[in-house]
Amino acid sequence: MAVNKYLPFIAFLFHAILQGQSFTRNDTVFNQIGPRGMKQGYWEKTYPDGTVEYRGYFVDNQPVGEFIRYHENGHVKARMYFTGKNGVSYARLYYGDGTLAGEGKYTGTRKDSTWKYYSYYGGHLSYMENYLNGKKEGISLKYYPDGSVGEKLEWKNAQRHGVWQQYYIDGTPLLRSTYVNDKLNGPYTIWHENGVKAISGNYRMDVREGNWKYYDEEGNLKVTITYRDGVPLNQDQLLKQELEFLNRLEQNKGKFTEPELEDLIRK
Repeated sequence: MAVNKYLPFIAFLFHAILQGQSFTRNDTVFNQIGPRGMKQGYWEKTYPDGTVEYRGYFVDNQPVGEFIRYHENGHVKARMYFTGKNGVSYARLYYGDGTLAGEGKYTGTRKDSTWKYYSYYGGHLSYMENYLNGKKEGISLKYYPDGSVGEKLEWKNAQRHGVWQQYYIDGTPLLRSTYVNDKLNGPYTIWHENGVKAISGNYRMDVREGNWKYYDEEGNLKVTITYRDGVPLNQDQLLKQELEFLNRLEQNKGKFTEPELEDLIRK
């Protein structure tokens, strides 16, 4: 009889423990934990200073519907929409000032399908990449601020694999080469901005091999260097001015002004 007398109180106490840090706002109860110890209903987490870190709705520990994360300054960090309890979500990510940084699909915690990234400074599309099971797969693109393509690069299983091309802002080819298992392999060509060939050579699994030729902007051959296993055989024969010309081309090879990496990752 004594035990039965306290059963209602014990049940109430057990329920209160399961609720954890639950609270009510505008008739909505937050941070509930069900009988099986899983998150249920609306949840909210805060930073140490009390500002909201995230808000979302859970069913059996899985977020469902809209889920919002916030920067510590109060701006939205990520706005995600979960299609159900299958872990698939569509996300829009934001910089610290609230401007759009990227958007794409997650399967679980892995990026999937096409992702787009935007410039912190201008808001234009800077990168577009494709993912399969969280790894880069297929063609990735980089863009100039005016929307023209600056680079095309093929990926396979998170490694550069396939054709690599870069362009000047007017669409003129800047570079063309090929990757095999994340290593440069095969012909390698750079063009001056006026369309004249600047460098031509060959890579064998990231190592320069054979004759590498360097041209000025008028198309005149200035330097030929023969490589064997990545080592130049005739470098001691080069004149000072030829070395300066060669170094200038090497310093600028494969570069274009936009987009910069820090433009994407700045918080």
